[in-house]
Amino acid sequence: TAPSEPCVVFQDIVSFEEVTVYFSKEEWSQLDADQKELYREVMLENSRNLFSLGKKLFLSSGM
Repeated sequence: TAPSEPCVVFQDIVSFEEVTVYFSKEEWSQLDADQKELYREVMLENSRNLFSLGKKLFLSSGM
């Protein structure tokens, strides 16, 4: 069998705006408590992930 070739993954930098979901006041009022909590958890996780990626980019740049 042939040796496996390395897999290269290219990724663009993602901004918080690109992974954010905005609700109007009316839309937000129609969510139940569980949906609102899920939204908060997902947005917090997105924030942490983006912070972690930014921190890695900052450290790898030598700054």
